[in-house]
Amino acid sequence: MVLQIVPATIAQEKHFGDVHAKGMQSAIGRKAGKPRAGIAAVVGKELRRASHKAGQFFVRLPCRLNGSRKTMRVTFADSTGK
Repeated sequence: MVLQIVPATIAQEKHFGDVHAKGMQSAIGRKAGKPRAGIAAVVGKELRRASHKAGQFFVRLPCRLNGSRKTMRVTFADSTGK
C-alpha cells in the first residue's frame, strides 16, 4: 500500500520553477565558525564505523549459523487494555 499526503508537504523545485525564479534555499546550514573535517578525520571515522559493523556481524554470526535467531509477531493490546 502506498500513501500520499495531498497537498504534498515538500515539493521539488522543478515543479515550481516559474513561481520561485531564484530557487528554493536550504533550511539546513553549516555552522559558520566550524571548519570541515580533514580527510584524515573522515577516513578514521569511516574505518571505526566499518570496524564496528564487522564486529557486530561476527558477534551475531553464531545465531545466524545455528538457527537460534527467531522472529515472532508481537501482538499489542487494543485501546481497551485487553
